[in-house]
Amino acid sequence: AGRGSFDNAAATGKARAAKASGGSSQKGKLSITEFARSRNYTDGAPWSVWQQPGFTRLSNLCKQPTAHCEEYDIYQFGVWMGLSMRYITRELSSGTHRAKFRKFWGFDSFQGLPEESSSTSRTDHSQSQWKAGAFNVAKFLKEPSVERIQKQIKEYVGDSRIEFVEGFYDRSLTPTLVSERGMRP
Repeated sequence: AGRGSFDNAAATGKARAAKASGGSSQKGKLSITEFARSRNYTDGAPWSVWQQPGFTRLSNLCKQPTAHCEEYDIYQFGVWMGLSMRYITRELSSGTHRAKFRKFWGFDSFQGLPEESSSTSRTDHSQSQWKAGAFNVAKFLKEPSVERIQKQIKEYVGDSRIEFVEGFYDRSLTPTLVSERGMRP
């Protein structure tokens, strides 16, 4: 019962990271870099083939002389530790599927998943994995400061074009967000 594989992965990652770093994490804190190194995620999370068609399509589109992809932004809803952000930025910057972009926006509460309506229908597996508080990076890293978490993610991703929108979507996706933050399609 409970969050099962999420908790097991977290515990395993923390143990591996502490061993790999010689126990260098301060006060039991785990850095994103230590966790990634412990899981051999040097280039970010190793995502499966379902992403490849999207990368291929984006890369082909951006090769068109009229595309001007460098003027557009990328949006990711759900950041956690930025593992996929690192993979995506590296793939688009220097990987097989090169494509320029202006900014990469990460939307996240940094508090884990919110409570769901009691009327939401879920499978047993979904109910055990996607609970309120799951993917709480502050709790996982034992770092209460969202600013420090965001700084750590930016350092791990290693791309100056990363920006964050903090909060649950029902509160952070406001009608004025695009103009306030200078977002582009």
